[in-house]
Amino acid sequence: MAIVLRRRWYAGYDLKEQNRFLIGLVILFLFSLLPVINLRLTLYQTLGERFLYLPSVFSCLLLTYLAAIVIRDRTLLFSILICVLGFYSVRLYQTNRSWSAAARLSRSITDELVDSSTGDHLIILNAPDNLRGVPVFHNGLPEALLYFQNRKRFQQVEIIAFQDLQSALDEAAVSSRAGYLSVHLLNSNDGFVRQEPSECFEAKVQSHDLELLAKPCAANADLFFFSKERMLRWDK
Repeated sequence: MAIVLRRRWYAGYDLKEQNRFLIGLVILFLFSLLPVINLRLTLYQTLGERFLYLPSVFSCLLLTYLAAIVIRDRTLLFSILICVLGFYSVRLYQTNRSWSAAARLSRSITDELVDSSTGDHLIILNAPDNLRGVPVFHNGLPEALLYFQNRKRFQQVEIIAFQDLQSALDEAAVSSRAGYLSVHLLNSNDGFVRQEPSECFEAKVQSHDLELLAKPCAANADLFFFSKERMLRWDK
């Protein structure tokens, strides 16, 4: 609204002032974008939104000012404004639902690991990193088992690999052969995003597949894998 009022105050005023203001917004946008431009952010997930807050301020000001200059019809201008607000209201609602689903998932994973484990050494083959860009256990699964429950105490919690989730109901298939374990993600849009060092497995990640060679200490640990919204125990 401030941009629209400013445009009306400067109607018929020196165009140099207007151009300086536009160029200033463009420069501020580019300078605020430079520190995060190499982070490979995606516009279709919420994981990197916090890095784009400042650039989005200047881009919104720039677009609003350009719209106030180009669109002279007040009715058309406010119609576009209502459509934009409606679009972002729907997107905000969808994003809030994703955050709620991720919060429920992080809580249920912790409860299932506590309820299903029999020992104090846990090995998790595939832990959810994020749900459509919303962090689930991007960090902190061992800490969650330590600080947010008091029924069991675990001496060691290992996570072999973290994966993306498009839906909490996405499935993973686990199979074994001659000392090897394989984890295959059935949703082609899911993928393993990173792996962690393990004392009990040699791991190799290939996009949707995780190949594991067991070491002797794996026999003494409880193995779990994530599939269809649940953390399931793998019976050796």
